[in-house]
Amino acid sequence: MNKSDFCLRVVFLLLLIVMLAVAGFAQNESYKREVYGNIGYGMLGDDEGSHGRDLMFGGGFGYRLSRRWGLAIEASRNGNHRETAEFVMDGYAALVGGALQYHLLAERKTQPYLRFGLSYARYDGRFIPNPSTPPSGFSVQPGSGKSGAQNFIGPDFGIGAKIFVTKSVSIRPEFRVAPLRGLGGYEPFRHVLEPPLFASWFSVGIGYHW
Repeated sequence: MNKSDFCLRVVFLLLLIVMLAVAGFAQNESYKREVYGNIGYGMLGDDEGSHGRDLMFGGGFGYRLSRRWGLAIEASRNGNHRETAEFVMDGYAALVGGALQYHLLAERKTQPYLRFGLSYARYDGRFIPNPSTPPSGFSVQPGSGKSGAQNFIGPDFGIGAKIFVTKSVSIRPEFRVAPLRGLGGYEPFRHVLEPPLFASWFSVGIGYHW
């Protein structure tokens, strides 16, 4: 996906959320707590660019601090997979973090929100070169590749909406980006990612409020 396509999709998502918000109705504020689960699709990359896309899934707990402000604590598993003629790269990042959510239309049935968070990520992946055959016909075997775990921490930012289908059940579309810096040194012959880690994903979840 090139940058222009990516920007168009983000703009479309923002317009969709705004339109849903305008069409919304008043929502009961008496429910303070929320649990939710979500599933989506996203990308993981580093200083060299994208390292592939894969499914993500996660869940969390939310608490409404006030009419507009909320707190969310959650965990997710974000995968990546990229395969070319030269190599195979796959793995996943386990993210744990918390965030403040600012609800733009707190009294509507559809409540858009902005997310400002902090996340810790542990990435576990592998990079495996494929065998190659030069024009002379002599096979060249690849090296052993590399694999290992790396730790990252940094902010995450998102935009989403809670669309209440009943007083206690909501649908939660969300788009999020997380630029995370590495913890510890980078070892090029062992580590798969060259810091920083960049994660982005779109997900849809279901929340239960009480």
